[in-house]
Amino acid sequence: MSYNRADYMDAFQAVNNYKDKAIKESEIKRNKFINEHPEYENIETQISKAIIEVTRSVLLGEKNKNEIEKIEAKNKSLQKQKAEILLSAGKSKDYLRPVFSCKICNDSGYADGKMCNCVKKIAKKIIYDRLNNITPLENSIFENFNLLHYSNTEDENGINARKRMSKIFKHCLK
Repeated sequence: MSYNRADYMDAFQAVNNYKDKAIKESEIKRNKFINEHPEYENIETQISKAIIEVTRSVLLGEKNKNEIEKIEAKNKSLQKQKAEILLSAGKSKDYLRPVFSCKICNDSGYADGKMCNCVKKIAKKIIYDRLNNITPLENSIFENFNLLHYSNTEDENGINARKRMSKIFKHCLK
């Protein structure tokens, strides 16, 4: 089955919509969690400040290795505190992370520099849906089967298409 550019563009748009939805839901969960546990946001702020301090220090060459290691140790302690707050609230450590529909590409559409299979699956569904709109498969059922669509005369090989389809039809109904 071949796909055209528009099918892939539609598939990538669908994947992007999944990603946007996952991020939005994650932000809603985060805001609710922070309202219930304000200390979590305080720890995140401390972690952000520590990261900025380490980055600035490394770039400017201001701090020695010992001081940077102390900041990193503090950062690890703060990360542990965040995990403990989540666990004490009955949540997993990944609770506030977005839940993407594709675990391979995290709804980016690409994995290892290649188009992810999730995009191909969505493109396939788009084509299937388009074809189904043209020739609805739900109308192709045994109850609608009509032998009158087949010729009742024999061809040059002596085969009567209607009689042959009648046998096949009866066999399928068994």
